[in-house]
Amino acid sequence: MISSANVSQLREAWSFKLTGDAAVGVSYSGSLTAIPVVSDGVVYIQDQDANVYALGLATGKLEWEHQVGVPESSGPGPDGVAVAGGTVYGDTQSSVFALSAASGKTVWVDRHLLDNPPSRTYLSASPGSLT
Repeated sequence: MISSANVSQLREAWSFKLTGDAAVGVSYSGSLTAIPVVSDGVVYIQDQDANVYALGLATGKLEWEHQVGVPESSGPGPDGVAVAGGTVYGDTQSSVFALSAASGKTVWVDRHLLDNPPSRTYLSASPGSLT
């Protein structure tokens, strides 16, 4: 537990540098627009291009990455990922997807969310609210 008595002893354990288009020309807000999700010893993050990375919690070592490559065209960026039952759920402005938490392989993708929108032109919801 972190307390006022031990906070001065905290040190960086590891760091992970994003590469690719999402990390180029990063503004003040950075390449990540949602908080990391930690599940079963793995840290899952999503960058501004909706790419998903799985990092070992203890080491920060990249376990897998899933390149989506869909730049955010409005708003602060993708809404991050949710993890449940061995599956990582993520979204872009026009689709939702599920990945294997163990390998990062695509389980499914739904790109038809906006086929008949009443008045919306993009998706903006966290994956947790899509269930």
